[in-house]
Amino acid sequence: MPIDSLRVKSASDGGFEALWYDNEEDGVQVKLYGTEKKSELSCGDVISAERLDEIMRPLQTFPLSGSTKQSLKSGETGISFKFGGTGMLFVTAVALKSGSAVIGNFARASTGGAGVTVKAVRPVNGKVGIFIDPPKDATGFVVLHRFDRFPDDISDTGAQRKYIPLKQYQLSSTLLLDSLESKKYFIAVFAEFKIDGEKDYSEASCCEFDNESKLNITYSLNVSKKLFGGSVLVIEFEADKKEFELPDIEIMSAVGNTPMFKKSASHFADINGCPVNGTYRQEIPLPKNLPKNTYVKAFFKSDSAQSGNQLKLKLRSNYKIS
Repeated sequence: MPIDSLRVKSASDGGFEALWYDNEEDGVQVKLYGTEKKSELSCGDVISAERLDEIMRPLQTFPLSGSTKQSLKSGETGISFKFGGTGMLFVTAVALKSGSAVIGNFARASTGGAGVTVKAVRPVNGKVGIFIDPPKDATGFVVLHRFDRFPDDISDTGAQRKYIPLKQYQLSSTLLLDSLESKKYFIAVFAEFKIDGEKDYSEASCCEFDNESKLNITYSLNVSKKLFGGSVLVIEFEADKKEFELPDIEIMSAVGNTPMFKKSASHFADINGCPVNGTYRQEIPLPKNLPKNTYVKAFFKSDSAQSGNQLKLKLRSNYKIS
């Protein structure tokens, strides 16, 4: 039977670890072979061992590290190997017996393209937003997250997984997870590349996002017309506890839609942070030439305020002020 469960991952020493489920057949020896060109052989093909040595080279292997051995699943085995090249190495675990070789499935050993640089993680409209510097030539991104520990690798079945195509990332300039839970997130981000028509992935870029015990600050927006003079925007803040510290706030505006990010909006007003007991109310005069379909939204002025606070609009309030 072919070894059809092979997976390859990078090791901390700069090498690689090949892991698979052992078929445990009598008289069968399993060896790793590699080729830097995509092979025409497929999983299950049977050729002579002599012919195999002409097509691919056997890899120099080493025992797995102690930590990897302890993390192996039931029935799983593996071995380490080195690859000094800079391109792609196609690896297969071959079952050898009586001069015949049964080809297993192929896995890729590569550092992929450049990894993803995670700049920040913060809430975005009720979702987890991961802000990155994307590597060149990436075709998409895979984001895995768990609430107990970092994902093992890109094949971790215990992690929640989301694939984000490059075009989707370009629309929002962020990687968005589908929900925002009051938990601590352990996140691994992989860049996807297409090499020779096949997908390859960068090393994981890991980051934590702690959404536990955040202070929920809500605000309402209302336009009030003065008896004498123009109109004012009335903004009122409160939190899920009576006494709280309101961070510095920036009010940003946009025409035609609610501003999603500060960088894509216009500055409208500032609100200085202060201690609050109950609610905090402030009036902001509206300009007479305010464009129609103007929307405003409150943002924390400092990114550091995101770590312990969450800011959102109250129910039945509206971002639109004209």
